Amino acid sequence: MKPTKACHECRRSKRKCTRRSGRVGDSCDQCQAKNLKCTASLANVPSRTHALLPNSSPTQHQERSIDVPVDVAARLVDYYLTKLHNRPHSLFHPATLKKQVQDGSINKALLLSICGMGARFDQDDEIRSLENSYNNESKRLLLADLENICIENVQTCVLIANLYAAHLNPSSEALFFRIGVNLLQIMEAGTSSAARTLIDREIRIRTWWTLYMADRWSSSSLGLAPQIRDTDLAVDLPMHEPIFESLSPDETKLNIPWQPGLWAHKISLVRLFGPIKDLNHRSVYGNIDHDEIESTVASLSKLLDDWEWTIPPNVRLSTENLERYIEVGHGGAFIALHLGYHHYATLLYFRFLEPAASSSPLAAIYRAKCKFHASSYSDLIKLSRQKGNCEVVYPTVGHMAVVSSSVLLHTLLFSVDKDVQPARDALKSNFEAILELRRYWPNTESMIHRLVTFQNYCLLSNDYRTHTLDGWMLRFLIQYSLPLGAKEVAPVTSGMDLDMDNFSARTQAVTEQGRYTAFDIEDLMLDDIDMYHVDGSAPNYEMKKS
Repeated sequence: MKPTKACHECRRSKRKCTRRSGRVGDSCDQCQAKNLKCTASLANVPSRTHALLPNSSPTQHQERSIDVPVDVAARLVDYYLTKLHNRPHSLFHPATLKKQVQDGSINKALLLSICGMGARFDQDDEIRSLENSYNNESKRLLLADLENICIENVQTCVLIANLYAAHLNPSSEALFFRIGVNLLQIMEAGTSSAARTLIDREIRIRTWWTLYMADRWSSSSLGLAPQIRDTDLAVDLPMHEPIFESLSPDETKLNIPWQPGLWAHKISLVRLFGPIKDLNHRSVYGNIDHDEIESTVASLSKLLDDWEWTIPPNVRLSTENLERYIEVGHGGAFIALHLGYHHYATLLYFRFLEPAASSSPLAAIYRAKCKFHASSYSDLIKLSRQKGNCEVVYPTVGHMAVVSSSVLLHTLLFSVDKDVQPARDALKSNFEAILELRRYWPNTESMIHRLVTFQNYCLLSNDYRTHTLDGWMLRFLIQYSLPLGAKEVAPVTSGMDLDMDNFSARTQAVTEQGRYTAFDIEDLMLDDIDMYHVDGSAPNYEMKKS
């Protein structure tokens, strides 16, 4: 096989990979013009710091190991705990973690991975610029110590996987999640010491369920089968977070009644994600008839309704409950729980947006439910941004906002006039949240691109089949780490060339009807299109010509 000569960007855009300098290993002209890292540049080839066998003497790289000043480490750990802890993952007992940072007893790879997560929120440009250094050194230390089967290495795997996801490297994300799963499974098999205290035991429980949730999301984003089977779940659910956080280091027995925590309810909810995802996948690629689809939807719909009605009254979504959780420092986790509920429901009912999807009398009810949950997601995101101490600023929120927005686009384009303004307002709220996420997470840019791409396909279609649950739509909704590819649409005018003039004319027409939302991306350069304004005013497009 011939070695690849063109870089990834030139292969993707089908352009000739040229270098004016004439020097092999330089960045190509295309990447230099776009200010991208050229994969054909020798400057971007990572050095191999690990031999297959350990080196008995320290290497020069190891001697330059990164040290984080205690005050900086404490600040970044605090950012992590206030912005991310108990949202996408729940791995730590906060008081214990802070003490380990102060006394220097924390595992260094783990500390660096936490600092890598927290650095993006720091006000100091120099600290933010250290994120990649923290991440790379954390990974180096982890891999050098991988045969040490311990909870700290499992936690580090989870954080490194999340950092890879944030930087659009889903294969490495999946790899480190799976390493974490295997490490924890080996621990639970009795090859390491049992948890001695309640804190240690609860940390293992929370780490296990974090991996379960991550396994469901990460595998689905790549179209892979999950690694953890539902039959592997003989693990206690997480306890009430305030009780856990109040435990002293030496407690071995709980002296008050056990109560389920927010994460326990989150786990009971995410266990519905697998069946919803499988139903959508089977309906596109499998052998399943309409009767089975409708019976499965009815069953899953009941389970979702049951979840909402059977959670304790103090966990249900209400202003009073949110204020109560904010007071004890868990407002963000409370919001995250209910965002997940609305997202899973949106995925279940999405197929019914297409009128021809079902002749069942329930189809109209399901369609209304889909729109209700998509709008409720937007309302909740807006609420979290208006209030303090309940941030939900992790990348998955952006993907879920894109799914919500795709339903809102259906309302905007095809619903009666009275629904147009609320849909536009909700879209605006979603997009503002996504732009806020973009300040912290590089992968949010691709989410914006997917949303813009989907709206463009909607504008080019002449019927209501824009939301048909096909392979393209499945990737858009669930397999979000895979490229979308091309979508087949029936052009607005039969035989019409999809050139810029016709596209702009169609856009102008729906804008005049108040049914168009243009997204203000400011200086964000997408591959195909620049769009701006979220106020319903006429957009100004600039398509790149090939």
